[in-house]
Order: sequence, then C-alpha cells, then structure tokens
Amino acid sequence: MENFNKLIHSVVPVWAFIFLASVLVGAIYAAQIVGFSLLDDTLLNAATTRSLHITLMLYGPIILGLLVGFYDVSFALIYLLFRSRL
Repeated sequence: MENFNKLIHSVVPVWAFIFLASVLVGAIYAAQIVGFSLLDDTLLNAATTRSLHITLMLYGPIILGLLVGFYDVSFALIYLLFRSRL
C-alpha cells in the first residue's frame, strides 16, 4: 500500500498541471469560437475555430471511446503490476 501511495503522490502534480493547462487552452478555444481574438490574422480565427469545433463534435466520441479503452487496459496493467505489492 505504501508503494501505491508513493505512486499517487508522484503522479498527482503531473495530473494537476495537465488539468490546468487544459483549462487554459479551453478558455482560449472558447474565446476563439465566440469571435474574441487579439490576433485575427492567425489560423485560429473564428471561422476556422468553428469548423474545428464541428470536426471535434463529429469525431470526438470516437476518440473518447478509444481513450476509455486505453484507460481500461492501462488500469488493468497497473493493477496486475502492483497487486503483489499491495
């Protein structure tokens, strides 16, 4: 159980960083969709972002299904690896 606690304490900061970075990117993405932009001549103008949003809405469930499948497999592998140590 001690090894599991060490694993959790070492991984949580990485998860927190990824979560905060995702929130920042999501806020920028949402601002682009509604048309607020300080850099109008970039690839992330409102029209391009809306078409990207439509693409994500169409293919997002497929990618989410793949990620959930990978998560299940990785969770099973981690369990098998650490079950003798718990």
